[in-house]
Amino acid sequence: MPKPIKLPGYLHMSRNYYYLGWGLTTHRRIKNVIMIMEYVPNTADLTNFTAGGKGAKDMTADQERRLRIAFDRFNEDKSGELTVNELKECLKSVDVDVADDDKMQAILEAVDKEGTGRFGFDAVKGMMMNHTFYQMQNGRHYVALSLLEAESLRATMHMGMGLKPSCMVALRALHASGCILLDWTPGFEPGSEYMQISATQCFRFLDSETDYEEKGVSLLLRGLQENELLAREKFFLDVRSCRRRKQVDLATTALAQIFTTPDEFHLLEYRATKSRVRVLLRAKGMGMLDAFRAFDVSHHGMLTCSELFSGLQWLGLKMTSKQVHDLVRKIDSDNDGLVSFEDFKGAFHDDKDASLRSAATATGAQ
Repeated sequence: MPKPIKLPGYLHMSRNYYYLGWGLTTHRRIKNVIMIMEYVPNTADLTNFTAGGKGAKDMTADQERRLRIAFDRFNEDKSGELTVNELKECLKSVDVDVADDDKMQAILEAVDKEGTGRFGFDAVKGMMMNHTFYQMQNGRHYVALSLLEAESLRATMHMGMGLKPSCMVALRALHASGCILLDWTPGFEPGSEYMQISATQCFRFLDSETDYEEKGVSLLLRGLQENELLAREKFFLDVRSCRRRKQVDLATTALAQIFTTPDEFHLLEYRATKSRVRVLLRAKGMGMLDAFRAFDVSHHGMLTCSELFSGLQWLGLKMTSKQVHDLVRKIDSDNDGLVSFEDFKGAFHDDKDASLRSAATATGAQ
């Protein structure tokens, strides 16, 4: 019998997708998610969502340990406090747009209440627990509709029937990068980009999609992290079996990370490690190919776990054998236990940093 999973409370689906009265002994075709209704029943009830509010779960010991590891990776001078730039690197790793000056100023004021310009572990822990930088709202909902329902709703919107002045409604079309706005009631104000994209990725998961960009995967992970890894995968496979979808091996898709990464703290630790490696390579003036060749002591063109472990130690990043094995599992694209140059470059190259261009590659291109 298929078991449901927990999704964010602001997501809903029309009963036209699945009736509770349908039998569970046979599979029925599930409709594709195409139309989304963004719905605010009463604008007066809109409030900013705080994850650390009433009824919130405390951070587990393992989550706090991983946050501490990430904090130490971002803290380049080992002072025990992050600078503003180091905090920005941390925020980038949790998909915050640090280029938005207004948003950054609001975050800095919320976290640095004393105006010191320094951020200790407790301040970062509180920031992560509360999720205030995600700009989610209570009172705003996203509902998957059938095409017939969307057509009827659109007619109702234009006729002005049954909608209170304090209600906001919009119709969106589901797309890989977001819900495209098609129609809306007068005075409609959309939710934050973060909330829209988060809803989009969760609905794409329900729609059995497997092609995700890195940011989409991380937003989806936060939406599903209350579910056990096996429960996520079983649910996805059960739903996909009711759709006309190509039965590809999930391990070869971008979605694989959802079934191997328990929560956002595991993801933050991984991204903090990548950020730290970039910083250390920059400090040594090494490009990707230079670093890869230096790590590849066996000259086989592939890095083993031992070679990566030794190379990172040489850079100045101390990791346990288990941490290195976990890192390899995340960056190894073909699951053969070895890191190719493309894997290495994909994990540690920063396109915005010209200093990471390989001198060897430049020479070879002449």
